[in-house]
Amino acid sequence: MKLTPRLQAIADGINNCEVLVDVGTDHANLPIYLILKGKAAKAIASDINKGPIEIARKRIKQYKLESKIEARQGSGLTVLKPQEADTIVIAGMGGMLISEIIEQSKEVAEAAKVLIMQPMLDSGKLRRYLMENGYDIFEEELAKEGKKIYEIIWAKFTGEKQVISSLMDIGHKILEKKHPLALELIDKKVTELQNIIQKLGEPETEMGQRRMQECKELLNYYNEVKQWVL
Repeated sequence: MKLTPRLQAIADGINNCEVLVDVGTDHANLPIYLILKGKAAKAIASDINKGPIEIARKRIKQYKLESKIEARQGSGLTVLKPQEADTIVIAGMGGMLISEIIEQSKEVAEAAKVLIMQPMLDSGKLRRYLMENGYDIFEEELAKEGKKIYEIIWAKFTGEKQVISSLMDIGHKILEKKHPLALELIDKKVTELQNIIQKLGEPETEMGQRRMQECKELLNYYNEVKQWVL
């Protein structure tokens, strides 16, 4: 089985997993791959929608992995009991939704050895939530598919909460190791932000003015962190 670069980057960061849960599993590609490669002993493929779960069950049966992978329909981590899974993957969702999933099932998330998250947007807000709620972000990775660059975050609960005063839209681990895709990621974010600023024009409402100020602050932040990877 061949994974997309995004899922492959996640899989590469998983080893010696006892029980993995893949939230929003879709076709169960990640759990199937990890079991076949011996990276996970057992897995739970979960999704809130019936359609993806039915497809997941068919694919699990196709690979004859019914004894290794269980498909569960439900919202987020509510399908789990605390300490039922040591590795939690939440990928392909917005950063705020991932935060809400963790917040909704704190005991489950905090009991896991590692959370692996791949936010489609609002990665900075997700990092802030994690650090302010006692999680240590110990690794980050970038993966490119076509023209898109995806951010992947590894974190574990330590209970040590941090007060974050700076923006977190580019991960410190990415900047520290001067990831080869970091500069391209920053340039893409700058372009997106400049397009938003152009569309905002000269806002007259208080909300629009506040949004413009946020965009300008974020643009300054990107220009600053860009110097770290040059």
